[in-house]
Amino acid sequence: MIEHLGDIELAVCCPPARPLMSELEKRKIRVLPYFRALEDKRGWEHLLAAAGVLRGAVGFRPDVLYLNQVDCYRVVLLAAFLHGLPIVGHVRKLEDAAYLARARPSPHRLRGLIAASPAMLEKLRSFPQLDHIRCTMTATCERLSRVRRMCPSAPPTASPASGA
Repeated sequence: MIEHLGDIELAVCCPPARPLMSELEKRKIRVLPYFRALEDKRGWEHLLAAAGVLRGAVGFRPDVLYLNQVDCYRVVLLAAFLHGLPIVGHVRKLEDAAYLARARPSPHRLRGLIAASPAMLEKLRSFPQLDHIRCTMTATCERLSRVRRMCPSAPPTASPASGA
Protein backbone atom coordinates (compact mmCIF):
# COMPACT_ATOMS: atom_id res chain seq x y z
CA MET A 1 0.00 0.00 0.00
CA ILE A 2 2.83 2.40 0.84
CA GLU A 3 4.23 2.00 -2.66
CA HIS A 4 1.08 3.57 -4.12
CA LEU A 5 1.19 6.94 -2.34
CA GLY A 6 2.69 8.84 -5.27
CA ASP A 7 4.33 12.15 -4.43
CA ILE A 8 4.02 11.81 -0.66
CA GLU A 9 7.34 11.61 1.15
CA LEU A 10 7.24 9.35 4.20
CA ALA A 11 9.38 8.93 7.26
CA VAL A 12 8.55 6.55 10.08
CA CYS A 13 9.56 6.77 13.73
CA CYS A 14 10.10 3.19 14.72
CA PRO A 15 11.74 1.47 17.67
CA PRO A 16 15.10 0.02 16.54
CA ALA A 17 15.68 -3.68 15.88
CA ARG A 18 12.05 -4.44 15.07
CA PRO A 19 10.79 -6.31 11.97
CA LEU A 20 8.99 -3.18 10.76
CA MET A 21 12.28 -1.31 10.52
CA SER A 22 13.80 -3.76 8.02
CA GLU A 23 10.57 -3.82 5.96
CA LEU A 24 10.56 -0.03 5.72
CA GLU A 25 14.24 0.06 4.77
CA LYS A 26 13.58 -2.51 1.99
CA ARG A 27 10.95 -0.13 0.59
CA LYS A 28 13.43 2.77 0.80
CA ILE A 29 11.30 4.61 3.36
CA ARG A 30 13.24 6.82 5.73
CA VAL A 31 13.32 5.36 9.24
CA LEU A 32 13.84 7.57 12.28
CA PRO A 33 14.63 5.20 15.15
CA TYR A 34 13.38 6.11 18.60
CA PHE A 35 12.72 4.24 21.80
CA ARG A 36 9.03 3.88 22.53
CA ALA A 37 7.86 3.96 26.11
CA LEU A 38 6.12 0.81 27.20
CA GLU A 39 2.44 1.23 28.05
CA ASP A 40 2.94 0.36 31.71
CA LYS A 41 5.98 2.64 32.19
CA ARG A 42 6.04 6.27 33.18
CA GLY A 43 8.58 9.00 33.71
CA TRP A 44 11.90 8.98 31.94
CA GLU A 45 10.85 6.29 29.40
CA HIS A 46 8.10 8.59 28.13
CA LEU A 47 10.51 11.53 28.02
CA LEU A 48 12.99 9.43 26.06
CA ALA A 49 10.28 8.41 23.59
CA ALA A 50 9.05 12.01 23.27
CA ALA A 51 12.62 13.18 22.63
CA GLY A 52 12.94 10.59 19.85
CA VAL A 53 9.76 11.79 18.15
CA LEU A 54 10.85 15.41 18.58
CA ARG A 55 14.23 14.58 17.01
CA GLY A 56 12.42 12.90 14.13
CA ALA A 57 10.15 15.92 13.63
CA VAL A 58 13.14 18.27 13.59
CA GLY A 59 15.02 16.07 11.12
CA PHE A 60 12.13 15.33 8.76
CA ARG A 61 9.81 18.35 9.15
CA PRO A 62 6.50 16.52 8.59
CA ASP A 63 3.16 18.10 7.74
CA VAL A 64 1.23 15.71 9.99
CA LEU A 65 1.97 13.15 12.70
CA TYR A 66 0.18 9.86 12.07
CA LEU A 67 -0.07 7.52 15.04
CA ASN A 68 -0.29 3.88 14.13
CA GLN A 69 -1.23 3.25 17.76
CA VAL A 70 -3.03 6.03 19.65
CA ASP A 71 -1.56 4.90 22.96
CA CYS A 72 1.41 7.04 21.87
CA TYR A 73 -0.72 10.21 21.83
CA ARG A 74 0.91 11.82 24.86
CA VAL A 75 4.37 10.86 23.62
CA VAL A 76 3.97 12.90 20.40
CA LEU A 77 2.27 15.94 21.97
CA LEU A 78 5.52 17.83 22.57
CA ALA A 79 6.64 17.50 18.94
CA ALA A 80 3.13 18.40 17.70
CA PHE A 81 2.96 21.46 19.95
CA LEU A 82 6.47 22.78 19.21
CA HIS A 83 6.09 22.34 15.45
CA GLY A 84 2.40 23.24 15.16
CA LEU A 85 1.60 19.80 13.71
CA PRO A 86 -1.80 18.14 13.51
CA ILE A 87 -2.14 14.55 14.71
CA VAL A 88 -4.19 11.76 13.12
CA GLY A 89 -4.43 8.43 14.92
CA HIS A 90 -5.49 4.88 14.20
CA VAL A 91 -7.60 3.30 16.98
CA ARG A 92 -7.53 -0.49 17.11
CA LYS A 93 -8.23 -1.35 20.76
CA LEU A 94 -11.37 -0.44 22.71
CA GLU A 95 -9.32 0.63 25.73
CA ASP A 96 -7.53 3.20 23.53
CA ALA A 97 -10.81 5.07 23.07
CA ALA A 98 -11.08 5.48 26.86
CA TYR A 99 -7.40 6.50 27.02
CA LEU A 100 -8.02 9.28 24.50
CA ALA A 101 -11.15 10.43 26.29
CA ARG A 102 -9.17 10.71 29.55
CA ALA A 103 -6.46 12.69 27.71
CA ARG A 104 -9.10 15.22 26.54
CA PRO A 105 -7.32 15.94 23.24
CA SER A 106 -7.33 19.40 21.74
CA PRO A 107 -9.15 19.68 18.40
CA HIS A 108 -6.27 21.91 17.29
CA ARG A 109 -3.85 18.98 17.65
CA LEU A 110 -5.83 15.77 17.23
CA ARG A 111 -7.62 16.32 13.94
CA GLY A 112 -8.90 12.86 13.17
CA LEU A 113 -9.26 9.28 14.33
CA ILE A 114 -9.46 6.22 12.11
CA ALA A 115 -11.43 3.38 13.69
CA ALA A 116 -10.42 -0.18 12.87
CA SER A 117 -14.00 -1.47 13.03
CA PRO A 118 -17.63 -0.35 13.26
CA ALA A 119 -17.60 -1.28 16.97
CA MET A 120 -14.55 0.92 17.49
CA LEU A 121 -16.21 3.83 15.69
CA GLU A 122 -19.27 3.43 17.91
CA LYS A 123 -17.04 3.33 21.01
CA LEU A 124 -15.20 6.51 19.96
CA ARG A 125 -18.50 8.30 19.41
CA SER A 126 -19.71 7.25 22.86
CA PHE A 127 -17.24 9.63 24.58
CA PRO A 128 -18.40 13.27 24.72
CA GLN A 129 -14.74 14.32 25.20
CA LEU A 130 -14.12 13.18 21.61
CA ASP A 131 -17.16 14.84 19.99
CA HIS A 132 -15.01 17.55 18.41
CA ILE A 133 -12.66 15.02 16.74
CA ARG A 134 -13.51 13.74 13.27
CA CYS A 135 -13.85 9.95 13.39
CA THR A 136 -14.02 7.63 10.42
CA MET A 137 -13.40 3.96 9.60
CA THR A 138 -10.77 2.40 7.42
CA ALA A 139 -11.92 1.87 3.83
CA THR A 140 -11.77 -1.91 4.27
CA CYS A 141 -14.16 -1.73 7.24
CA GLU A 142 -16.54 0.48 5.30
CA ARG A 143 -16.59 -1.96 2.37
CA LEU A 144 -17.13 -4.93 4.69
CA SER A 145 -19.99 -3.11 6.42
CA ARG A 146 -21.64 -2.41 3.04
CA VAL A 147 -21.30 -6.05 2.00
CA ARG A 148 -22.78 -7.23 5.29
CA ARG A 149 -25.74 -4.84 4.93
CA MET A 150 -26.37 -6.07 1.38
CA CYS A 151 -25.90 -9.75 2.34
CA PRO A 152 -27.08 -10.18 5.92
CA SER A 153 -26.42 -13.92 5.76
CA ALA A 154 -22.76 -13.41 4.79
CA PRO A 155 -20.34 -14.90 7.31
CA PRO A 156 -18.36 -12.40 9.45
CA THR A 157 -15.14 -13.20 7.58
CA ALA A 158 -16.58 -12.51 4.11
CA SER A 159 -14.34 -10.43 1.86
CA PRO A 160 -15.80 -7.48 -0.02
CA ALA A 161 -16.28 -7.96 -3.73
CA SER A 162 -13.89 -6.00 -5.91
CA GLY A 163 -15.23 -2.53 -6.54
CA ALA A 164 -17.64 -2.76 -3.59
